[in-house]
Amino acid sequence: MGVGPAVVAVLAVLLTPVLYLLISFLRVVAWSRRTGKVLEQFPGPTKHWLYGNLHQYNLPEEEGLLQALEFAEKYGKVFRLWWGPVRPCLTVVHPDTAKQILRKSDPKPGGAGYDLAMPWLGDGLILSKGAQWSRDRRLLTPAFHFEVLKPYVAVYNEGADILLKKLDTCSKSGESFETFSALSLCTLDIILRCAFSYQDDIQTKGASHPYVAAIKDLMRIIFYRAVRPHLYPDFIFYLTKEGRDFKKLCAYVHQLADDIIAKRRQTLEDSKEAGKEEITESRRKLDFLDILLHAQDEDGNTLSDVEIRNQANTFMFAGHDTTASTTSWVLYSLATHPEHQERVYQEVKGILGGREPAHLEWEDLSNLKYLTLCIKEAMRLHCPVPIIGRQISAPIEVEGKVLEVGTITDVNIWNIHHNPTVWGDDHMEYDPSRFLPENMKDKDPYAFIPFSAGPRNCIGQNFAMNEEKVLISRIIHKFKLEVVPDHPVEKVAEIVMKAKDGILLKVIPRT
Repeated sequence: MGVGPAVVAVLAVLLTPVLYLLISFLRVVAWSRRTGKVLEQFPGPTKHWLYGNLHQYNLPEEEGLLQALEFAEKYGKVFRLWWGPVRPCLTVVHPDTAKQILRKSDPKPGGAGYDLAMPWLGDGLILSKGAQWSRDRRLLTPAFHFEVLKPYVAVYNEGADILLKKLDTCSKSGESFETFSALSLCTLDIILRCAFSYQDDIQTKGASHPYVAAIKDLMRIIFYRAVRPHLYPDFIFYLTKEGRDFKKLCAYVHQLADDIIAKRRQTLEDSKEAGKEEITESRRKLDFLDILLHAQDEDGNTLSDVEIRNQANTFMFAGHDTTASTTSWVLYSLATHPEHQERVYQEVKGILGGREPAHLEWEDLSNLKYLTLCIKEAMRLHCPVPIIGRQISAPIEVEGKVLEVGTITDVNIWNIHHNPTVWGDDHMEYDPSRFLPENMKDKDPYAFIPFSAGPRNCIGQNFAMNEEKVLISRIIHKFKLEVVPDHPVEKVAEIVMKAKDGILLKVIPRT
């Protein structure tokens, strides 16, 4: 008796995902055996047949960061770890070995977290590679020229004005404020204004604003999926509630960006027809979207709407949570070290004088010398982006061994910033004087890499530093900060460095 077409169809439906999983698993095993053979030549802890080294390396908890320090002390500049049974990874913990990975543009960002962000960010500057990355980098570099950055200082001040009103309410009620949530709203508000000239009471509405909620949930789901390898296959992930939510959220943020881009294109077309092609100061300031819409490569080709959307989403992803994390940890460092907070206050007070409103200007930023030391030391000590991943796209020699194409490497920035052979035995202490010119002159350029390093370093690092200077200066100028007693601050190394139960600070008005 033959098998009917209906039975064949049912079997095909049932067997297709099984075959897909089997083929995917065999490919992973083949890759694992090939790269693992090379990585086993590097020192590292003994792996468990199932867990690998996951049971010995308790990330994202702070305990995991400290364990990495122990591994570095035992194994040296680089060591091998296994994330489960089939995912070997080379972990880099010293400037010498970081340099070997980061000084070339070939190794693309790699690892689960990067791949899982692709449906949201697309081939933006973080995730693109090869010739496309080189083209995009050239096209986007003018967006971060200091002449473009200058007018953004006014936008930073506008965002700070709203934040200070919220802090003023806290000071009057005697309530503490949680730094990361407040600053994340502020930096998102600022970056939306700078990217799209988009204003919609982001800081006031908070999580009730659909875009704020979407960005928060997208980042949460990416991290949720990254630590659950069984959700890596798309067809499994999108069957889950998180996968369905992720798909809807991506559609929402893409549609919002598409609508803004289409509206701006129409405005430019209308301006051309009216004979006013240039963007005028009377209309609005030049923003990131303006630059993307006008960008042309060597052959005169412009960016498509999808390319513009990918770059804008990447700019917002990379530029708001990292800045919120940095600013939070700087404020925490100043609150726990009142002597440094006082020096920053006196410096800012000397610059602002009796200025009303108390807004910083572009020319002021280069004069905030002590604050700059404090920001850099907080970035070293607390490390806003603790780890970056790279996937080898061409053979690279590290410590005398040639890494295979496809090898995953983790550049553990937190470890590099706490390597006692680089920063001394007091590396866990907050000391801004480390960054005085005389103390940094003999340091390897790869010893301090909060914005990564090499050709694929953060293109927006000057934008971020300027924004941080304005926000911190404005806060310290108006309020004295104190930590909340009995509230422990324990690090969590997620996509950016956060605190497990938040950072609570008291704000006391200055008289």
